[in-house]
Amino acid sequence: MQKRFDISIIFTLLVGFSLLLISCGGGGDGKKSPPKVEARDLFVLDPITSSIMVFDASSSGDVTLLRRFGNLTGLGNPSGVAVDTVNNEIIVANGGNATITTYARTADGNIVPLRTIIGAGATSIAVDTVNDEIIVGTGNAIKVFARTAQGEVEPLRIIPGDSTELGNGPIQVAVDTVNNEIIAANANNTDKQILFFSRTADGAVPPLRTISGLIGADSIALDTINNELIVGTYNSIKVYPRTANGNVPPLRTISGDLTDIDWAFSVAVDTVNNEIFVANNNRPLSITVYPRTANGNVLPLRTISGDLTDIDGSALSVAVDTINNEIFSANGANCTVTVYPRTANGNITPSRILGKYPYLHNPSDIVADVLNGEILLASSESIVIYPKGASGDVAPLRNIEQGANRIDIDAIHNEIFAAAGGTINVFERTANGNVAPLRTFDHSKYFPNMTVEIVGIAVDAKNDEIFVGSLISNPIATTPPSSVISVYPRTANGEVTPLRTINPWGFITDLALDSTHNEIDAINVGGPCIFVYERTAVGNDTPLRTIYGSSQLLSMSSIAVDAGNNEIFVSGSDSLAQPAISIFSRTGDGNVAPLRTLNLKKYVGRGWFERITLSPQ
Repeated sequence: MQKRFDISIIFTLLVGFSLLLISCGGGGDGKKSPPKVEARDLFVLDPITSSIMVFDASSSGDVTLLRRFGNLTGLGNPSGVAVDTVNNEIIVANGGNATITTYARTADGNIVPLRTIIGAGATSIAVDTVNDEIIVGTGNAIKVFARTAQGEVEPLRIIPGDSTELGNGPIQVAVDTVNNEIIAANANNTDKQILFFSRTADGAVPPLRTISGLIGADSIALDTINNELIVGTYNSIKVYPRTANGNVPPLRTISGDLTDIDWAFSVAVDTVNNEIFVANNNRPLSITVYPRTANGNVLPLRTISGDLTDIDGSALSVAVDTINNEIFSANGANCTVTVYPRTANGNITPSRILGKYPYLHNPSDIVADVLNGEILLASSESIVIYPKGASGDVAPLRNIEQGANRIDIDAIHNEIFAAAGGTINVFERTANGNVAPLRTFDHSKYFPNMTVEIVGIAVDAKNDEIFVGSLISNPIATTPPSSVISVYPRTANGEVTPLRTINPWGFITDLALDSTHNEIDAINVGGPCIFVYERTAVGNDTPLRTIYGSSQLLSMSSIAVDAGNNEIFVSGSDSLAQPAISIFSRTGDGNVAPLRTLNLKKYVGRGWFERITLSPQ
C-alpha cells in the first residue's frame, strides 16, 4: 500500500468471493471502445480530510459521488477561520485541501459542510457580511468570492501578488466594510508588509497606502470602532492608526517575556469588551488575551492552553464572536475547529468541536478485504476497519491502536500486514484495541546504515510470500535513492533475509500483485511509467511489459489491478495537473492511451492521489 500526504484511492470490486490482490498493468491501443465491465465501488481516500469517498469505478469522465464516510467535514489542515454572526455561520480556510468550507455557527461533531468552494488555495479568510463576500488570502493573491459560492467557481475579483506590490505570501487578510478597504499582511514582503487596497480592487492595482518597517507581519485584525490596526509578529503585537502610511512607529507594542507571545499567527479584536486575542503558533500552542490598550511587557489577562483544549496544529487561527460570547480556533494538524466561552481560561475542554473524529487522523493507506466485506485504513496512530458499505457518520467495526503507513490484508490466513517505519507488524484480522502483533520482522535490517522507506506491501497468500517495495538511500551521500522490491516468506518473523529481490529502474512509489496472472507491477515516477514483472522475477530481470508516455501517467501515486475485468487503475493527475484516475488494459504495453479516465477535481480540490485497491462487488 501507499502513503502520501495527499489523496489516496482505493478500488473495491466485489464479484463473488475471488481474492484480488493489488496490482497494476498496461494499456490498450486507444482505438477500441471501453470494455463493458461490471459495476463496482471505487473508494477514494483523502488523508488530508480523513474521509473516504465512494464512486462507481466503471464510470468515465466527471463522476458522481455515491456516498462518503469517515470524516465528513471536509476540513483539511485548516489555517483560517471567520465567524459570520449575521448569517450564523463559520467559514474555514483549508490550506491542506485548497477549499473553503462553511458550517452552521453551532455546528458540532462530524458533519457535512453547508457549502464548499473548491480550489481556492486559502491560507486566511475574512467575511464581508455587508456586501455578501468572502475575502481570501492565498500564497500569491487576494481572491474575493460571493459569500454563498459553492463548488468549483471563479473568484469575483483577484488582486495578484506577482504583478503588484502585494508580493507572494502566505497572505493574511482583513476587510473594512466601513471604509471600503481590504487590508493584507505579507510577512515575506521585506518592504511593504501591510497593504491597503480598495475593497472593489481587481487586477494589478497599486495599494492605497502601505506600512513598512516591521519584522514579520504574520497576522492582522481591524478595529473600526477605534480606528486601529492590530498586527501580530513573531514575538509581539503592534497597534497602528488605521490610516498609517509608510515607515511609521506603532501606537503601542505588546512584547516581552511576560506576554507569552510566541509567533502570533492570528489575532482578533473584541471592541465590545476591549480585548485582543492572540493565537500563538509555537509550542506550547495557546490563545492569550490582553486588554485592547495594553502596552509593553504585560501579563495576559487569560490563557487557553493544555491537553484538554484540543488546540493542536501546524497552523492556528482565532476568531471572536462578541454576539454569542465565543472564541473559535482553527487547528491545523488535527483538522478541527474548537469553540470556547469568550472568558475561558486555563486547560479547559472545548464547548464543542467541529471535525473531531476519534478514529481517523490523516490516513495514509487503504485496502479492501474481499472475503469479509471490510475496508481497512492505516494512519500514524491506528489501523481502522469499516464495513464495505459504510456511509455517513459511522463508527468503525474495529480500531487497532498501532500506527502504520502501509497495509495489506491476507483474508485467507486472517492476517493484517502493517508497515511502520522499516518494520512490518502482522496482526490478527479481527484484532481490536491495544494489541500486540502476532509477529514482527525488521525489513530495514537487510539494509544496514541506510534509510529505508517502505512504499508498498502486497501479500501473496497463494504462494506464501510478501512483496515489500522500498526506497533505499544513504543518509550521508548526495546520490538519489534506489528502488528495491524485496520478497519474504509470508510467515517471516524476527531478523530475516529476503528470498529474492527485484531492482526496478527509477523510483517506485507503489506496487501491486496480480496473483491471478502471476505478475507484480510497480509505478515508476521517474519515467513516468508502469513496470509489469513476472511474479518470480529476480535482480535486474527485464519487465514483461512497460506502459509509458501517456499524458495520463503524471504524478502517479497508487496502482491497483482488476484481474477479472483485465484492467489496471492508476491514480494521480492528468496533463492539466487535475486529480484523475486512469484505467488501462491489463495487457497494454508501450506508449498506450487509457481505456477511460475518471475526473475527480470537483470532489478533491488537489492534483494528486495516493492509494488504490480493487475487490469484487
